[in-house]
Amino acid sequence: MSKRKSFTPTLIAGGFATAFLLVKVLRRPQVKRKLGDLFDDACTRLDQRVGWSTLPTVGGLLTLVGIRNTLRQNNLYDTGVPQVTPENPLPTHENVKRWRTEDGTSNDLKCPFMGSAGTRFGRNARLADTWQEPMPAIMTPSPRVVSRELMTRHTFTPATTLNLLAASWLQFQIRDWFSHGQSVKDDPWMIPLAENDTWPQSDMKVMRTMPDPTRTLDDDTYLPLPGRQIRLLWTPGHTPGHLSFHDEDNDLLLTGDHVLPRISPNVGLHPHHAGSPLGPYLNSLRRLLPYESVEVLPAHEWRFRGLPTRVRQLLHHHDERLAEILAVLDDEPGATTWQIAQRLTWAHGWDAITGFQRRAALAESAAHLDHLVETGVLDVELDEAGVAHYRRTVAGKA
Repeated sequence: MSKRKSFTPTLIAGGFATAFLLVKVLRRPQVKRKLGDLFDDACTRLDQRVGWSTLPTVGGLLTLVGIRNTLRQNNLYDTGVPQVTPENPLPTHENVKRWRTEDGTSNDLKCPFMGSAGTRFGRNARLADTWQEPMPAIMTPSPRVVSRELMTRHTFTPATTLNLLAASWLQFQIRDWFSHGQSVKDDPWMIPLAENDTWPQSDMKVMRTMPDPTRTLDDDTYLPLPGRQIRLLWTPGHTPGHLSFHDEDNDLLLTGDHVLPRISPNVGLHPHHAGSPLGPYLNSLRRLLPYESVEVLPAHEWRFRGLPTRVRQLLHHHDERLAEILAVLDDEPGATTWQIAQRLTWAHGWDAITGFQRRAALAESAAHLDHLVETGVLDVELDEAGVAHYRRTVAGKA
């Protein structure tokens, strides 16, 4: 009995020590992330196999949490939600913890403007990767043809599972997805129609969506300068809101820091970025390929012609940089941004880069690394100090 009694405190102490170590391990960022990924993956697989709605209430809700995490991580991009500030106060409503508000605010008390009137929905592609196609490309194929060929029903199809929530859902779709306020009556879309179209007019007129109040200058529009045709081209990458200006009358393109005649513009990852700026920058470069005849007026160095040739040179430069990073990681898996940047090719060598230029080089290396993570080529893990370590994914090794 005495041996058992003396052994009991040892067991208790061992249990506390084990629990302490377990809690310490579970609090590590990489462990928490891995456990979260496993939970989300299990929920997604469970939903695909049996459906979350067939589970008991608690199980179904937990599964929905994992599905939501997966969708937010892999299927939706944040488009920017206004924050509560003295200049942008939260509207006053009673009992927001229990009742919905008419303007949609306070659905999420931690982010009260999310999903409210006048804010953008999450998107399946980042805003920086998208732009409005210019005429006539935006009308090819015709929206009318798409509507008639893909969406027109020639026979009635009854909805056998419809319930009373459908009315609320339809109101949500129409009010929140399509109606964002008073449409702009000036300059409507004029959709050409086929000769055998049954539409009562020769053209179909569709009002444009009201301007986005979160963006002061719209892409592919004109500056309000009398007697001048200055088209705005959204070219993010070097900076998130970078714009280029096409003087159509004189065929001049002001590219700012987007395209320079000799040096490669810095495309660096900074704390305010929602993701790597490299993808948007490459897309912005490709967008300028059709501008063959323009004379380019950059923000640095000298004016030049032959824009498509220069664009292809810059695209090739970044392809080479991405390949160089992968070669470093093949030799040193798990390397950090600093370790990788030291081994990359720089015009004057790494040791000659100091001060601001070194910070810019590190930011550009980080942008390339995050681009490879976003495209599924690399995995990244954070150690206890929050330092990122990179290595190829299984797919990236193929």
